[in-house]
Amino acid sequence: MFQVSHLIIVGGGFSGTLLAINLLRYGTMRVTLVERRPERLGKGVAFGSALPDHILNVRAGNMSAFPDQPGHFAQWLAETSGGSDASFATRATYGRYLSALLDKTRAEAGDRLDVIDDAAVDIRMTGDGCVVELASGKVLTADAVALAPGNLPPHDLPPFRDKAPPLYVSEPWGADIAEGLTPSDKILLLGTGLTAVDCAQT
Repeated sequence: MFQVSHLIIVGGGFSGTLLAINLLRYGTMRVTLVERRPERLGKGVAFGSALPDHILNVRAGNMSAFPDQPGHFAQWLAETSGGSDASFATRATYGRYLSALLDKTRAEAGDRLDVIDDAAVDIRMTGDGCVVELASGKVLTADAVALAPGNLPPHDLPPFRDKAPPLYVSEPWGADIAEGLTPSDKILLLGTGLTAVDCAQT
């Protein structure tokens, strides 16, 4: 039977962070978390780039990081900012929650959790596990690797490929997407998902 005593997680955003936290919480394995953008560690794009007016689309009572503690986030919110399980917290607040959980896990896990600020550039399978090469030249070995790269960067649509900001903005999570706009400007948002809602609020 295949057993994992050391796991490398490539990507330290929302998914990678929660995977690390829960593996360390319930098991005895060692975890190495690799994240190339330390400012987004524990948050990723969704909660690391959010502006103050971007809110979650789910009430706090349904946003716990732990399935066996459904009120965990709501309790944390009440203790830190006075919210309740019925609150719609900001995405930035949820990012702080995830970061706080990771900090607590790092303190409790000791040498079972290693967090590396670097980029994985290659992964190879070997006879007894995996090898991960980092941009710095460092080489990591483990029994297995979990990939949690998050959302890919947006690609430019062909009709707008030759346009440049401020006429066309391809990075919807940038804090400067509304820079220079006036009340009389007309804006076209392509898409109707949550990111479009965030852009409209911005």
